[in-house]
Amino acid sequence: MNMNKKWLLPENIDDVLAVEAKRLEMMRRRIVDLFDSWGYELVSPPLVEFLESLVAPNEDELLLQTFKLTDQLSGKTLGMRADMTPQIARIDAHALSRNKINRLCYCGTVLKTKPESVGASRAPIQFGAEVYGHDGIESTVEIIQLMLTTLKLAGAEQILLSLGHVGIYLELVKAAKLKPTQNIELIPLLHAKAKHEIYTYLKEVQVPKQQIEWFADLCDLHGDIDVLQEARSRYGSVSDKITTLLDELQFIADGLSANTDKLLFDLSELPCYHYEAGIVFSAFVLEIQKEVARGGCYDGVGELFGRARPA
Repeated sequence: MNMNKKWLLPENIDDVLAVEAKRLEMMRRRIVDLFDSWGYELVSPPLVEFLESLVAPNEDELLLQTFKLTDQLSGKTLGMRADMTPQIARIDAHALSRNKINRLCYCGTVLKTKPESVGASRAPIQFGAEVYGHDGIESTVEIIQLMLTTLKLAGAEQILLSLGHVGIYLELVKAAKLKPTQNIELIPLLHAKAKHEIYTYLKEVQVPKQQIEWFADLCDLHGDIDVLQEARSRYGSVSDKITTLLDELQFIADGLSANTDKLLFDLSELPCYHYEAGIVFSAFVLEIQKEVARGGCYDGVGELFGRARPA
């Protein structure tokens, strides 16, 4: 590197200068105080851990996003966190190995090998809140309400909330008897709402036509509350559990109707990381047309650490 260019930073890695740093710190304090007022305990996991603790065996996307290095003391592979959720699950499972409900919050820098979108930072600050040990939909409503309150505290004026349920997709996978490899191939096609490609791929792996239509129809099931009734008519005969999962989405919608500017449903919305297996949600700020927060239910994520709990 030329001597006069040693000041350059890696692509999508930036300094935060005085004015912006002060603004971010003031906002961090306000958000942490908000979490505290809701009964959430602040925890601060380390930036680096053993890779096997940060990334579960089936988390290929998270593994790709994680920087790796060798621990000079143990010789084992370390990872620099790209997502703090697995760390909080570890803390709940071991550092706070108690049977009561744990409400935990956190704030810290994560590091990603690739930006999540064009122009995004590879070292963003991640805020989060988790509820462990409560096996009920009420905790999901609470978390979403806290997310919306946090966004409004941060200055968001018009918020669009998108709700989905991974369980509906998983029930279809189970009913169609898809193989794990087929599931992995199908998920990105659903992300892209690529109906033609879904038809082509599932036909190639000899899935019956009716079952192909189950998955292709997911691409069309996005919009207002009427989506839930449409899903009942399409999938009610496939599995009774799907009807129950749609009832959960209806319950959440009823509990949040007064707290969001716009509420939509997207039944093809699937998580970036595979630890989410229930309700998933994301928030968009309409002024900037960009996703600013996401979350979901991931019961059993603590199983990696020997203590699976509702989360």
